[in-house]
Order: sequence, then C-alpha cells, then structure tokens
Amino acid sequence: MTFWAKLFGRGNRDPHEGRTNSGQEDLAARSIEKSIKLREISVVLGEATTSQGFLVSLGEEKTNAKEALFELVEPDPDLSRILGSHGASRKDLDDIYFKLIAAGAGQWADEHWVPASTLAFGATLDFVLRRRTDGDWMAVAFRMVEYFTNGEVGSVV
Repeated sequence: MTFWAKLFGRGNRDPHEGRTNSGQEDLAARSIEKSIKLREISVVLGEATTSQGFLVSLGEEKTNAKEALFELVEPDPDLSRILGSHGASRKDLDDIYFKLIAAGAGQWADEHWVPASTLAFGATLDFVLRRRTDGDWMAVAFRMVEYFTNGEVGSVV
C-alpha cells in the first residue's frame, strides 16, 4: 500500500495514472495537485505539535505523512535537480526537517507548516541546503518563518 493510501485512505490509485495532459495545462494541474497534497500532509504534521512533543510523539500517522512529504519532494523535477546539485539525500531532508523544528520553525505561518513547505518549494529548499553546514539553524528557522509569514516568493537571501 502506498504512503498516500495509508495516509489518506484513498486506495492504491496513482494520481498520475492515465494522465494525458501536456504543456502548460499539465504544469498547472501538477502544481495544483502538489499544493493539495502538501496541504493535506501539513495538516497531519502540524497538528497540535510542540517542538518537544513532536520529537517524542511521532505516531504512525505523522511518520507516514513525513514519508509522503519526501515522496512529494524527491520526484519533482525542479526539486530533484536542487537536491542533486547539493548532493542531498532523503536522510538530509529528514535531518533538515527535524533541525527546523528544533530551532523554532515547527509552526504555522500564513497557511504553511513551515518545515514541510520549506522542503516542498525550490527557493526555500535551495536556501536550507546552502545553509545546512553553517550551523546557525535558529537563523535559518527564523528566515523560513519570516519567508512564509510575509508571503514571499522567489529566491531567499
């Protein structure tokens, strides 16, 4: 059974199965589908969570949601390119996710569960991957909360 099926109980149907769209229409459909999935994942991950409670109460539902997040990120062509350019793996995504929470970004900002959205968008993913070795996770977490609170788009500086 897929993570999507476990998480959302929708059977084993692949959401991309039978797709025949191309070009702009396909891009728009994928973007909308990604946004919906990200929102569903975020609702599970961000439900009644505190930094301390999250680390000790990872239930099956949250574990499945985190895996679904990684399954959303890794096959995305743009995000895959960014991951590859930084030599990043799923383990790196997992580490970044937990470091963001531990540093204070485990919160909602303008409809975004910050740790999930940070990994799901190219500009923010690139930013955290560039900053992952400098060790200042509080500054990174603050910048991600600020980015989503202000509704910013594009490159993160």
